[in-house]
Amino acid sequence: MQQHWPFFGGLRTGTFDVENPTKEEAAWGLAVQDLSPQLAEQLGLDTEERGVVVSDVAPGSPAAEAGLREGDLIKEVKRHSIQNLADYTLITEKAKKGESLVLLIKRDVSAFYTVLKPASEQ
Repeated sequence: MQQHWPFFGGLRTGTFDVENPTKEEAAWGLAVQDLSPQLAEQLGLDTEERGVVVSDVAPGSPAAEAGLREGDLIKEVKRHSIQNLADYTLITEKAKKGESLVLLIKRDVSAFYTVLKPASEQ
């Protein structure tokens, strides 16, 4: 079953397959999307800002345990700068099984690090 996933005024492109999540969605319990200039504007960010936006967090998931929320901007993963979805995917796919990920998150006017731990470590 594919569910259209409007996010922040329907700016999300594509669909989210709730029965067949991507590897990252299943492993970490979150979905992300590129930060477009339009989405940046809706979130009150500079339109030149870079990163990926958290568009969904599964309850009880590693992402929820790490305190991630819809609308958070992921700026770094494992101390690697994230400019777009391709960067995010490259870094998260290289993570070894059982490896935790350190994320730099921008939320509103603050930035902080959080650790995303695999489900087996929680």
